[in-house]
Amino acid sequence: MTFSDIQQYYTYLPAVFIFKDLSLSYSERNTEYFHKYVWGLTLPIRKRCIMTSAGMAMLYSPTFLISHYIARHSGYEANGYSLPYYCGLQFNLIIYLLIGLLYLRKVLLKYFNEWIVFMTLLIVFFGTNLLYYASYNAPFPHGYEFSLIAVFIYYTIRWYEKPCLRYSIYLGLLGGIITLIRPTNIIIFIPFVFWKVIKFNELRERILFFIKNSYLLLAIIFFFILIWIPQFLYWKYITGKFLFFSYGPGAHFDFLTPHIIKGLFSYTKGWLLYTPVMVFSLLGIVVSFFKQKEWFIPLLIFTILNIYVVLSWFCWWYGGSYGQRAFIDSYSILSLPLAAFIAWTFNKGPAIKYSFILIVLLSISLNLFQTRQYVDNIIDPAKMSKKAYWKIFLKLNPSKEYYNYLKDPWNDSN
Repeated sequence: MTFSDIQQYYTYLPAVFIFKDLSLSYSERNTEYFHKYVWGLTLPIRKRCIMTSAGMAMLYSPTFLISHYIARHSGYEANGYSLPYYCGLQFNLIIYLLIGLLYLRKVLLKYFNEWIVFMTLLIVFFGTNLLYYASYNAPFPHGYEFSLIAVFIYYTIRWYEKPCLRYSIYLGLLGGIITLIRPTNIIIFIPFVFWKVIKFNELRERILFFIKNSYLLLAIIFFFILIWIPQFLYWKYITGKFLFFSYGPGAHFDFLTPHIIKGLFSYTKGWLLYTPVMVFSLLGIVVSFFKQKEWFIPLLIFTILNIYVVLSWFCWWYGGSYGQRAFIDSYSILSLPLAAFIAWTFNKGPAIKYSFILIVLLSISLNLFQTRQYVDNIIDPAKMSKKAYWKIFLKLNPSKEYYNYLKDPWNDSN
């Protein structure tokens, strides 16, 4: 298990189910062993607070409990950190990802034919950094968020087709866990609020619709909060406050000076540089204005706000990662305009159609190759520069000169 955010997400599970000690004091009894696995924000009251919220721990819990049973009956240490737990953590995403792709397919089939849907799913999985975070770094939250948001969008559509308590409960629970994992993903409710709003002057009708179905909105809010209650109680127990910013001093958003250009285009971690197929998704939003008006406004607002929020984080490159990992969460939503763009190209004659297919195949090939480079530590997790990028472009054996071109992103170099 690597020293990373994953350990923070995971710490809740052994603390609750094995050591029954959310203060993490058990780690102090064997610091030589646990210092590799248990760490958190040290408070003035001499307690340690797990820096991340508990959403991922909830999703890890099924395989954790299975792993704990296996460890107890197979001779491994049943301490939360032996081999069975590691394997469970690595494979836990599979079921969530399959569910997410299934629901994303159901969403896309409402608007596009099987062939367009197949191409969209192929591009999203193999042409983006979702592939890396669904395989080599599966315990990270992005594959989970991708899947949960796909289900959320599906039930948003169903809720507007047939407003009912059942779908409201689903949306509340899904919205709760999505935001508990990554609170900035609260903007997922933008598509929910604006779905099928074709013109801004229709907002009055939407407000009246919400008033008419206020009991369903209250159900969504109730079940949203219900998911958060364990987190509120944990913060209260550790810090004395129901709400607490546990990420620590120094972590903040630069909302007045977002890092838009660097976050989208820089060689350090430019989203559209390392995941170029998503350019087609952004272009697809424009196509949606003419073809799929019911989700043009919600997707436009969501995409602009998502880029702004993600790239306002002080560490806009999100540490060591392959590409802009924070955008993976939104790929389910961005699959809709991507499919719209694919459909548009297929209606423009063979020249445009086959040119597009060629570009997509080249982009997927580049993503697969660069994923291999990243896994082999050829693409640096955080210090890439323009010169470094082109020095190792399509190469698996970097020269010594390459390492001289790596630059610390904190120096605001490229």
